[in-house]
Amino acid sequence: MRQAQAELARVSRVTTMGEFGTASLAHEVNQTDCGGSHDASTCLRWLTRERPDVEEAREAASRAVKDATRAAEIITRVRLLFKEERTAAGVG
Repeated sequence: MRQAQAELARVSRVTTMGEFGTASLAHEVNQTDCGGSHDASTCLRWLTRERPDVEEAREAASRAVKDATRAAEIITRVRLLFKEERTAAGVG
């Protein structure tokens, strides 16, 4: 009975997160993805100029890497959340 209650509580938490968190998560990941794409494009523009500006390109590339890292961290935290929920419920 307790295992069933724990599983029901987990499902309830996941459902709530799904209802309230999905849009927020999608926005967060999308923002970092769009920022990274923009910075990568900027980097290429700096490098393909008649007189390439390597320093500006480096800064844009660094921002793109930072954005990609941020998106990966968000995804890792979400995966960890679901893993912890499954472990707490005695599943998996």
